[in-house]
Amino acid sequence: MVAHITPPPEEDESGKRQASTIHLSPDIDLEVPRELRSPSRSYVIADREVFKTLSSRKKWPLIASERMKKWVGLKLGRSWQTLKVNREWTWDEKVDEVILEKLRGNVLVKMREAQQAGLLVHEDAVGTADVAFCLGAGNATGFTSSGQLHGKEVYDMAALLGDEKWQDLVGVQSVNLVVQSTSSTHALQQALLRLDHYVSSTSG
Repeated sequence: MVAHITPPPEEDESGKRQASTIHLSPDIDLEVPRELRSPSRSYVIADREVFKTLSSRKKWPLIASERMKKWVGLKLGRSWQTLKVNREWTWDEKVDEVILEKLRGNVLVKMREAQQAGLLVHEDAVGTADVAFCLGAGNATGFTSSGQLHGKEVYDMAALLGDEKWQDLVGVQSVNLVVQSTSSTHALQQALLRLDHYVSSTSG
């Protein structure tokens, strides 16, 4: 987790200058410029239930570390000891869903990159290429009893992305896709592993 600062507009409708907004958020939001993100980190286990608990029990201010508050105080020209995290900082109450959608979005980006590179193909078109792993849906055919296809692990994309997003990608839910083994597909597998762990921690 990281704090980032949103500078205020020059002035509001009444002509008064507004205060900067300090937001505590997951550090997977790389759209925030580095200079507005604190260099210090607070680490939280990547478990969706943990984030739900932080929100529901109002425990999220505990994530703001002393180093993080010192950075914010330095940026705002204030003593870090006067910062009141529970009053002056913001936190998205649905941060667990925000993280889920960001992880899903990252998988979709990596899938499209693999598809454009010709590394994501239908299982019938794989030929003699080396297979890294496979993508399918929970009710797809062709899986072995151990949940493998072509001797490789199969990611249940309907569970990871949701039925609608998966069908938007492949057209029909029962299709199986094969990811060819190259160095370019490592990023996709890493994105899938992160998403799979996050989703599994919820259901487990």
